Amino acid sequence: MSYVNYKAVHKVFDLGLKMRLDGFGPADRATLLEMAKYADASGVSYPSQELIALETLYSRRTVWTSIQALTEKGYLLIDPMRGRANSYRLNLPSVNGEKEQDQTDSVAADMAKPPTAIAKASPTAKASPTAKATEAGEALALRFFEHQDKPEKFRRDLPVWGLAFDRLLQQYSQADLDACLHWAYDVNDFWPSQLMAARDPLAYLVKKIETLMGQWRGHQKGRANSGSKGKPAPRKPTR
Repeated sequence: MSYVNYKAVHKVFDLGLKMRLDGFGPADRATLLEMAKYADASGVSYPSQELIALETLYSRRTVWTSIQALTEKGYLLIDPMRGRANSYRLNLPSVNGEKEQDQTDSVAADMAKPPTAIAKASPTAKASPTAKATEAGEALALRFFEHQDKPEKFRRDLPVWGLAFDRLLQQYSQADLDACLHWAYDVNDFWPSQLMAARDPLAYLVKKIETLMGQWRGHQKGRANSGSKGKPAPRKPTR
């Protein structure tokens, strides 16, 4: 796979609240993110369940259950043209709950563009014609790029990364995201190797952001509690 279908990945990310309301859990969302990431030019996605399990860190049985649930609720459609049991077509709903029109055309158009071209919105899009990331999104993208040791192969993706961080900023503050990235790369022992080894670090970060934020907040809470325990108890006033 030469690059990730960022628009499909971002659409799944934007559906976080709707998916929770529809009864989906973290495993279902992670599975759909992988299906979106591997969507081909016709909107069809057919990664193996073993590959999805490997990249999401869920068991193959959990992945299979998630695919069944996503199919039952219409997020994925079985694609009979492929003649394969694990071929599905993306059928992602919009945020307001209505099914997107011309989903296949949209995905096909994105796959025909280089990754940086996805950062530009179409003339009919609701966003600005250039779809430029905000200063906060650009700053976080650059910080993420620096944490990744500035790999040249990802430099051209910085505009797309900025737009992705703008979406994250709809859920988290810039200060929290910045602090979480610092903790994940510079303090934690587990996450640096995971983030650095990912074939697409941004897609991996988006997929794991809820886990990362939860662990970072737990770390902050633990530090606050340990600091309060070290303070001497207030002395009672003497009569």
